Amino acid sequence: FSCVSRRETAPVPAQATRPSRESVLLALAMPSVGVLFEVEVAETVPGDFICLMGGRREMGDWKVQPGPAQRLGTNAFMYPRWTMLRPIWLEYEAGDEGRELTVQYKYAVAQGVDAENLRWEGADGNRAVTLRAESDAMYLVMDAQFGGIS
Repeated sequence: FSCVSRRETAPVPAQATRPSRESVLLALAMPSVGVLFEVEVAETVPGDFICLMGGRREMGDWKVQPGPAQRLGTNAFMYPRWTMLRPIWLEYEAGDEGRELTVQYKYAVAQGVDAENLRWEGADGNRAVTLRAESDAMYLVMDAQFGGIS
């Protein structure tokens, strides 16, 4: 879906330059990769949910933000599997296209609507995944179980 506004404009003098529409849009939008996270086994009780925190701005900079961007969901057919319903879009510099992008993250079991209580997974370190920075690529990161950091 795109929307284009067509207006009559006066011609631009030859010595003046103006950026193309495409270059303006590219300058405004950083390249990004989409990432969906999934935990195969996370034992919870009704009212709990799994949330994800990570070492990037798009992942909350290690702060709990229990909104839909960092929340994993499940249902009666999928349980005990928890998965993200929307990707997190990780931005990177245009010059980093094709390079590796390492992301550190952890899961927590949250209780209550505002995640008043958190049960973090093990203190043995953070999870990490390395992705290739390819514009508009989509990745699915599947972890075997909650707390299973290796």
